[in-house]
Amino acid sequence: MKRYSAARVALVLALAAAWPVSAAPVFTAGQRQAFLTGAETQLRASAKVSDGFWAWLDKHADIKNGLLTAADPTPPVYAENLDLMRQVVGPARADRYAHLLLAVSLRATAIDPKSQTDLGPVPDNVKAMAAWMKANHVTYLQAMGDKPGTLTKAGLPAALAKDNAFWGRLPYEAGTYPPRLGQSIPDFVTWVIDHFEQPAPADAKQAWPLFPLDKAPYPLLVWYQQTVPRAECDWAWERYWGRVAGQPAGIIGYGRYTWDYEKPEVKYRDSDWNPSAIVRMWSDGGVCGRLSTMADCFRRLLALPAQGVGQPGHRAFIAYSYDARSGRYGVGVGQSIAGLEATTCGLGLPYHNSFLNGRAVHCYATVAAMNLGLDRYQNGQIAALLAKRGASPEARRALYEEAVQFNPYHLGAWKELAELTSGAAAANALLARLDSYLFSPDGALALTDPGLSPDTDFAKLGAAADPAAMNKMANYGTDIARIVGDALAPEMYQRVLRAGGDLAGARDLLRTELARREAKKVPYGAALSVDLATRFDLAADGLAQGKESAAAAVAAADRATGKPRASAVANALTKARLTAEAQPPREAAAWIGGLQTALEAVAPRLDIDAAGAAAAEGLFAELQKLRAASLGRLGKPGAAEVKALGAAWDKRLKEFAAAELAKAREQRDTLARLVAQFDRAPAKDRAKSLDTLLPSLTRTARALPPAEADAWLSSVLAEIKARRPVFALAKGKPVTEAWYGTLRGLLTDALRRAGEPGRARLDAEEAAYQADLKAFTASPPK
Repeated sequence: MKRYSAARVALVLALAAAWPVSAAPVFTAGQRQAFLTGAETQLRASAKVSDGFWAWLDKHADIKNGLLTAADPTPPVYAENLDLMRQVVGPARADRYAHLLLAVSLRATAIDPKSQTDLGPVPDNVKAMAAWMKANHVTYLQAMGDKPGTLTKAGLPAALAKDNAFWGRLPYEAGTYPPRLGQSIPDFVTWVIDHFEQPAPADAKQAWPLFPLDKAPYPLLVWYQQTVPRAECDWAWERYWGRVAGQPAGIIGYGRYTWDYEKPEVKYRDSDWNPSAIVRMWSDGGVCGRLSTMADCFRRLLALPAQGVGQPGHRAFIAYSYDARSGRYGVGVGQSIAGLEATTCGLGLPYHNSFLNGRAVHCYATVAAMNLGLDRYQNGQIAALLAKRGASPEARRALYEEAVQFNPYHLGAWKELAELTSGAAAANALLARLDSYLFSPDGALALTDPGLSPDTDFAKLGAAADPAAMNKMANYGTDIARIVGDALAPEMYQRVLRAGGDLAGARDLLRTELARREAKKVPYGAALSVDLATRFDLAADGLAQGKESAAAAVAAADRATGKPRASAVANALTKARLTAEAQPPREAAAWIGGLQTALEAVAPRLDIDAAGAAAAEGLFAELQKLRAASLGRLGKPGAAEVKALGAAWDKRLKEFAAAELAKAREQRDTLARLVAQFDRAPAKDRAKSLDTLLPSLTRTARALPPAEADAWLSSVLAEIKARRPVFALAKGKPVTEAWYGTLRGLLTDALRRAGEPGRARLDAEEAAYQADLKAFTASPPK
């Protein structure tokens, strides 16, 4: 066993006060060697490898230990895959790229050494259709546009119109575009190595290499199990160096954000490339899925580890990086719209348990662990695997404690320690130790811009020239601790709540823990700070005080504005729900009704929404749902009450909508006259005056049926156009005058509400608007 490093000794001494240290380490050199020896003996007996495999493995201690510690027991297929890969790349490369070979070998299935070269025999009906199309000069686009008619003309069965396999194979045989053939792992890895070893062209300005493929540890290289077709690799390589005509040089970070790729004339056009090829992603464009796939494939084939990640309603990509100056690895999510806690991806390595599996935080933890050292990572893995074998909770706890001392980023070990922890005081101690191991001194967070959404066009956000720029994050440890703490703390405190006992004392300890994290500016999420905190309050203080607290939270949330309002409302609703659940159903429903009455005493709660329907303000509407849910707890006996509550709610909305419609019809002429009156004022005064009318105009337009709103607003807009110019020049470009544009927006919304009948009217309005804009552009004012 290697000697403990000075860094590890310093770490243990610095944390001695926060971590109970045994008289002697429970994870010894003897235990370590016994585990490795046992794992090797078992693997030798089960794996079918060539004669030279074990001798080669003995020359690479890190690789041997990585193979034996990946899982317990080590699946024979891991060794068999590694043996195949080392033979494929040859002796010299097997030594130089041993980590890469191990990385791609850690998979549950055997590696197929053959790349896909064809799709097998062509079905006779596909041959017949392809021959007919060529003879009659019928394109695939034309055939797809009229499947039944094309089949009839070609003399083929009408049933083929619904045969997706037939139509999917047809373009390949008709010569429209080729199939996208997969590349085997051995061939892909060989291609990547071949090109990694090529020097950059003498006149190239691009960085090269982008990542130390021959020196990086295997946990950061497992994504090379995901291959890219050979032809696309060749294209991307040439493009990176600027050798593709009409294409810019450099790494692809983004492309054209559009749904055009789904249009038949784009998707089914003649091309040298399959529509799903990254070349077509670049030329045809796409949205989040295609653009992030293009970005991660492009990086991976350039020896920069990357793969796709999922976010709510979105796909992005993750990539590793390396800073040669500091010798540290990095990680970052590109094209991201959400925080790390909401990002999912495959780590590519076996997980210790089910804790946070499939979450990108594991990738960040792995990078942080590599920066501490591969030996610490492997020793932590051995300690954790030995702990799994432990016969007693005490033995398992001791070994897991050793595991996280070696590798504080072993998330599975923290989960096991939490499972072995009971009581609020012990929970707080474990959470404090977690933070002391992972937080940076400044506790800085790396947060994603919450203003982004799944349909964000990232081309508008600006791109970094440095491929590693997105990886420059303040501190991985704080983010990791935040996510792990948000997962473990509620679990431990739920057990405390279920155990009962001194819940008032436990509540005080919970408040202490919440305050500790709050002081570090890394607060816990709502699962602990709101949900469990409310449950403890109800258990410790009783229902009466809980009702007062929940009512105060609802009132405070209603006063909140801007971005804080959303979280305040969510938290208040959680408190209200838990407090309602602590009451008998009918009492809870009556209590929530009282909360609604208090809200209505402050301000009106009903309005007409953008769709022209009567709707309740968000907080008020959610309370109504809680009220119905409370009665729903009565089961069948309460079904009639729930139905009556819903009927009363619907009746109130209908009556409100009718009243708003009557009011709108009374006010529209008056509003039109006011618009005309204010519209004659100077532009500066006009803007201020007319803005005061906007809420009434909006409400009236929404309350009116689409046809009536169309007639009313079109008349108002026509009068403005007849009175004065509605376009102006701003920095030499034509723009719509703000007030006219706002009113036109109301008209557009009304036409959209009309559904299919409104589409033709909307198209006509847009055409007229574009004609006016074109005329103004052709003859702008002097």
